[in-house]
Amino acid sequence: MNFRTFAWIVSIALLLPSCAVTSKTETARSIGIYGPGVLQNPVMADLDVNEVKVIGNATGRKSHLAEVKNMAIADALKKASADVLVEPIFTLETNGSKVTATVTGYPSIYKNFRSVTAADVPVLETGVMQTAKSSEVTEEPKKAKGTGAIIGAVIVVLTVVGFLVGGGL
Repeated sequence: MNFRTFAWIVSIALLLPSCAVTSKTETARSIGIYGPGVLQNPVMADLDVNEVKVIGNATGRKSHLAEVKNMAIADALKKASADVLVEPIFTLETNGSKVTATVTGYPSIYKNFRSVTAADVPVLETGVMQTAKSSEVTEEPKKAKGTGAIIGAVIVVLTVVGFLVGGGL
């Protein structure tokens, strides 16, 4: 085997591991209780909030950030067997086109469902007026120390050396 053939085999061997494809899909549907097409009788429920936070993680494409965040919430709720995550806080890490979302929050369970009575109206009015506001902080992206340019340079050098050693085409 001459050096040029060896250089091509090494080049192909370095490129093959990058061809793996992995995919994971989860689907959920929901509808808000306020809006067109929804008729409902007012119902009250108690929210039993756990005092111990839970952590959920998910990884996906940066272009699908909302889905990745929802998958992280779903992971946290599944771990805690909960209905809703109160005060979720996200930490995002990006690596190229991939993003990993980590969420922490208080897992909570709805219980004691009942029809609304006149005595519940002041509680409902207070609850509607007290809505939390959220903000998002983003860090400056860090330059990745990739090996792609180094591998590319090695391939070019091996090809040129193989061309020179092999005596041209």
